[in-house]
Amino acid sequence: MDKLDNIFFSPLSKKYCIYFYWISVAMFVVLVSMIITGIIAMCTIGNKANISTILFNLFIVFLGYFQNRLLYSMCVV
Repeated sequence: MDKLDNIFFSPLSKKYCIYFYWISVAMFVVLVSMIITGIIAMCTIGNKANISTILFNLFIVFLGYFQNRLLYSMCVV
């Protein structure tokens, strides 16, 4: 049973830290593209744009970016 715990729950090596780095980069690109898309949508659609939905989606993507950046920072220390 101890061997099973080591296989599935033991700490991974530092080489896996790069995973969090690349996810952070991808989430940042998505965040910037969503900001640009949100600005374009608000300018072209005007009052019909649901600003609260745009802001909520931006917040969720920002949390994903921040979480992966935080995990990467914790991993490389």
